[in-house]
Amino acid sequence: MVGANHNFFNTEWTPGQSAAPSSDDFYGGGEHDAVCSPGTATRLSAAHQQTAGATYIATAARLFTAGDDQVRQLLDGSGVRASSAGPARVFSHAIGGRRTPVMIPDSSVAVSEGARICQQVTRDVAVACLDPNDAAARSGHFVPFGPLYSEADRHAAELSWTSAGKPVRLTSARPVAVGDARDLALRVMVPPNVRGTRFSVAVITAGGKRTVLGDVRVDGLPGSQYTAAHWAQEVRVPLNGVQDRVTALELTPQTPAGRAWLIDAWAWSTGTSQAKPPALPRLDLGAGVCCTDR
Repeated sequence: MVGANHNFFNTEWTPGQSAAPSSDDFYGGGEHDAVCSPGTATRLSAAHQQTAGATYIATAARLFTAGDDQVRQLLDGSGVRASSAGPARVFSHAIGGRRTPVMIPDSSVAVSEGARICQQVTRDVAVACLDPNDAAARSGHFVPFGPLYSEADRHAAELSWTSAGKPVRLTSARPVAVGDARDLALRVMVPPNVRGTRFSVAVITAGGKRTVLGDVRVDGLPGSQYTAAHWAQEVRVPLNGVQDRVTALELTPQTPAGRAWLIDAWAWSTGTSQAKPPALPRLDLGAGVCCTDR
């Protein structure tokens, strides 16, 4: 939710609404921030933020507790906007559900020139997806788990190019069946404030057939040195009848120069998965002798 403020979601932390002392907790180093300082075009008022928050909480309740699939598109990256959220720009994306992982970048994925597999959480600049020493290069995806700051099993694919039209290919270690999925959903991140990054998307199947699926465009979120605006957005292209197992994903930049990160790609079908209650474990202790005087 671009321009949201941590405190303003809670009325008891919001100046003018709380009974206890409260403050605006955005810290901009004493300087004017183009995204988050009060009075900027992207900064949400407390009322706007609370209205948008209530809209999406109600949406989640209807989907996850009432099973109302009509509201799913507000949460699953479909790009549908809730008018009741007011002027807020809200971005969503999802994993899991009725999705099959097609490309999850890791050390087993082979990449062509123009791409590299990078590590999401590390202090090693040479392998990091974003420079850990750059205060403006922060992401809500590349966050360490607890106190750890080196997680070797979390990767993304970084793409960089200086001219349009040269395909970048990522090849999985094993083919993936997409079944009857309708679309290919990709979570793609571009630098903040960059607009108009475009790719042509194609897949290569086990039989060697290359199928062009379509073009996608991703615009960076408004960002500054005080925001974590490297944020992946979900884009989709139709699978166009691809039924064979997919072995590789090919992205061809359509813009002259740029940089992007592929978080993952999924074979996507409409709807949500049927939730099943978990089977609780059973432990039989049996009969025995215990509790002696000693």
